Amino acid sequence: MNTKDLGFRGEQLACQLLIDKGYQIIARNWRSGRSEIDIIAK
Repeated sequence: MNTKDLGFRGEQLACQLLIDKGYQIIARNWRSGRSEIDIIAK
């Protein structure tokens, strides 16, 4: 597994954990200019 795949898998697990705790995923990999937020949850 390369680092890109590992990062993607980690984000999937983080999203599932947030969903299990009652959060709603609003966006993933949101970009603004050169910056990125991996997960936005409410």
